[in-house]
This record gives sequence, C-alpha cells and structure tokens, in this order.
Amino acid sequence: MLLELHIKNYVLIDELAFRPSTGFNTITGETGAGKSIVLGALGLILGKRADKTVIQDEDSKCVVEGHFDLKGLDLESFFNANDIDFEEVCIIRREILPGGRSRAFINDTPVGLPQLKQLGEQLVDIHSQHGNTLLKQSSFLFDWLDALSGVLDERQQYQEEYRKLSNTREHLQKLKDARQQSLNEREYWTFVYEELEQAELSEGEMAQLEEKLDFLANAEAIREGAINAYNVITGHDVNLLDQMNELIRSWPNAVKEHAKVADFIERMHNSVEELGDLANEMRNLSEQPDTSPEELQIVEERMALLHDLLRKHQLNEEAELIALKFDLENKLQLVEDRQQEISQLERQIVMMELNCRKKANVLSKSRHEAKQDIANRVNEDLRELGLPNAEIQLELTQNEDLNAFGLDQFRLLFSANKGSRAEEVQKVASGGEVSRLMLVMKSNLAKHKQLPSMIFDEIDTGVSGEVAMRMAEMMADLSKDLQVISITHLPQIASRGKAHFYVFKTTDGDSTQTEIRELNEEERVEEVAIMLSGENPTDSARSNARELLSRNN
Repeated sequence: MLLELHIKNYVLIDELAFRPSTGFNTITGETGAGKSIVLGALGLILGKRADKTVIQDEDSKCVVEGHFDLKGLDLESFFNANDIDFEEVCIIRREILPGGRSRAFINDTPVGLPQLKQLGEQLVDIHSQHGNTLLKQSSFLFDWLDALSGVLDERQQYQEEYRKLSNTREHLQKLKDARQQSLNEREYWTFVYEELEQAELSEGEMAQLEEKLDFLANAEAIREGAINAYNVITGHDVNLLDQMNELIRSWPNAVKEHAKVADFIERMHNSVEELGDLANEMRNLSEQPDTSPEELQIVEERMALLHDLLRKHQLNEEAELIALKFDLENKLQLVEDRQQEISQLERQIVMMELNCRKKANVLSKSRHEAKQDIANRVNEDLRELGLPNAEIQLELTQNEDLNAFGLDQFRLLFSANKGSRAEEVQKVASGGEVSRLMLVMKSNLAKHKQLPSMIFDEIDTGVSGEVAMRMAEMMADLSKDLQVISITHLPQIASRGKAHFYVFKTTDGDSTQTEIRELNEEERVEEVAIMLSGENPTDSARSNARELLSRNN
C-alpha cells in the first residue's frame, strides 16, 4: 500500500506530497491540471525510464520518493535475494541528476532499474484504458482463473513439485553436457594418463638421476681419488691411522690425566674412528664396478624423458607430473560415475513427472468444472457495466508437456456484440471494454489473493448514469480488500472515495506549478457539484452532490 509520495522538481511540480488513505481514493481535477504528471512521477519509482527533460529546474536534481507498507505482501524473498534490508515500511527513492543520470534506492540501498521494476510490479498496478498488457500474461490469467476455481493451494503444491522437476532436469542436462565434454576429451586424457603411467614416476627421482649422472660422467676420476685417499689413510708404509695412534701413545700417562690433555686425546681417538670409517667408504667407492656407456645412456635417456614430460605439460617438477596423473585418473573415473548419476536422475525424473502430471490433471479437472460458472459471473458484471452484449469465453486446451501451470494452455476470448466470433481480448476489445473487463477481473481476484495497490487512470471515459454508479460501487467494493486510487472525471466515482484529492495548477509570476491537496467535506461537495453541473454549480447541484456523498456512510 502506498503511504506517501513525495515529488520534487519534476515537470510542473516544484514540491508535492500525496498521502492516500487505505481503501478507496479518488483524484479529480481539470483536464491538463497535472494528474498524469503525478502518475508519471510515481512511475519513476516503479522502474520506468526517464531523462533530464523531466527536470523542472535544470540546475537541481529531480527526486521522487515513495513510502510503501509491505505487510501481507510476502516480499521478504525479494529483499533477501537482492541483499536489501527488509522493513515493513519500504522507502523507494529515484533521483534524476541535472546531467540526465538516474539513481535508484530501496531502503537506501542502490539498485538498478530491473530490481526497481520487479519490486514496483508487486506494489502498484496502474491500469488505463489502453493498458491490456496483463491480459497477455499467463501468470495473471492463471492467477485469476485458479483463484475463482478455488485451486490456488493445489496449484502452489503443483508448482513446488514442478520447480523440483525443472531443477532436476536442469541438473541432468548440465551433467549430460559435462559428460559429453568429458567424452570428447577422454581419448586425450587416456593417452596422457597411460603415458604418465608407463613413465613409472616417483617423487625426487630427478634429483637422484642428476646425482647418478654426475657420478657416471666422472666415475674414473672419483675412483682414483678414492684409492689415493684410502692409501693415505691406511697405506702399508706410512699412514694417517698409524701416525695418529702413535701420537696418542706418545703422551706420558701422568700427563694424560690432565683435563685439557685428556680432552685432546679424546678428540684424537674420535678422529681415528672417523678416519677408519672414511677409509672404509673410500675403499667401497674405489671398488665400484666399472661404468659402461650403456649405463650412462640409460640415465641420460631417463632424464630426457622426464624433461620432455615436464616441458610438454608446462610443469616444473616430477611431483606435478604425478599430480597430473592422479587428476586424469579422477577425470576418467568421473566420466563413468557421471553416467551412473545420469541414469539415476533419469529414473528419478520419470517418477517426478508422473507425480506432476497427476497434480496437473487435478488442476485441469477443477478448472474445466468451474470455467463456465466463472464466465457467467463475469458476463453478468459486464452487463451491469454497460456492456449488455459482451461475453467472455474461457478456452482451456491441454498440452502434452508440463508447464508452470500444469498441462493447460489458457486463452481469454471476448466478444462485444451478439453473433460476433469470440477472439483474444487484446485483439478485439476497445480500451473502454478492456478497462471494464479488468475492473471485473481484479475485483474477482482481490477476494481470493492479496493484490498490490491499484490505480485506475480514467478508465471511466465514455461512461455515465447507472453504469457509472455500478463502476463506482465495484471500485468501492474492491477497495475493501486493497488500496484503490481512481483518477476520474465522473462525480459518481469521485463521490465514493474514502478520500478525495484535487489536482490543480497555480501561477506565480512566469511560473506554473501543479499541486494536489485532499478536500474536506464542504470542498468535496463543491467539487462534485462542479463535476455534475459545470463551473458555477447551482444549489440543486450541491444537493445532488451531498446525496452522492452520503452513499459513503
């Protein structure tokens, strides 16, 4: 429900505040006073596009701000999905800067026009004589039909199952696409995996190969050096071990007890042991078998293979090659696993489709049973609104494929004259006929489903007398369930409003401004009297105005 509308620096509006009441609000004013301007400003915060031509003072920005009561509209999911703080009183603000750039905010959070429009459609429904877009929307038509058929709860249950089915189908298709992509690449993956598997990779191997290659390349020099070192340490004539042992023995026993000397001797004993171990290693090294060119070639070829693999796959070390092999192994296994998951999902989808079809058939049955009674009720209302020969028909056909509303396709057909063939409303109905039909349909729907605030923009053109009275009654009845705002030129409708607002122009020097104010009781009598009889109403007109206004009590 719209609580407040603030407009600043917009076309002929310097600054304006509009605070409609709950229930039925009427707006009147002379042609050209600016009623459409107020409506245009409201459209800005509902997501319509704008440019800098709407700015009155080109040096200042245009600001339109609306306060909306969201209680009962179940809009928390929208706010959560868009990461916007939810408040029961929502503030929407639109700014048009002097350069033409536009900014929009919901509860002070910057948003784009798509978000603004998505929310706006759920807050306000503006309907004019030429506004038949809703009649093209399956969602509106099925909402109306199912509400009057009494199957909104059943449809909600169906749609929950259908969403699960759609999500599962989507998941299945993604799996199939991924598997097909994997199948296209599997041959290459298999080749690379087998190549790496045959390479028998082991982490750290390249370092070992490099060490072995270095040894093989210098094997003879290494052996000669080892023999020389062994002979020096343990040679038959004079060797380091004998000299060290002799040095240890040369110290007098008395001196050996001295702490510092004892430390020296201990260290020399350790050196003798270390030289012994070193001699054994030198002997082992010198006794290594002779290397052959074949052995060197084997190591070189192994190193070349590993380097080729690293270069081929743009990697740096053999550990990454091993990781690549495991990754390919997992991918190849995933191809097989996906097929199992696909088969399981396909079986699951069959069962889900059966469940959805069962629920869809229940919906179809209920709709078919109710459609003629619904059409009869609407046709009766249309006759009361001055369309005595108008007739609607509800055409339901069942498709093979499931959709968001079951198995049905729904067309609303309309004929304004006896003997005329019924066609889709938007093709054959005039603006006045569409507006009256929409008034009837919205009145029907409001009794079963929470609707946004509804604005009727001069849909009463060409209507008078008893038809105008019936239209006013229908709007008043509709306003028991939601906020209704009617821009009208008919006294019958203007008088039925719970609140009556008057749009007018004022002139100050060279400036003309559009303003709006709520009329008090006496002002309403005068305004309705003017609408009845002209600019200078008679006492009789005022009496008639009071009589019309008294019907609100």
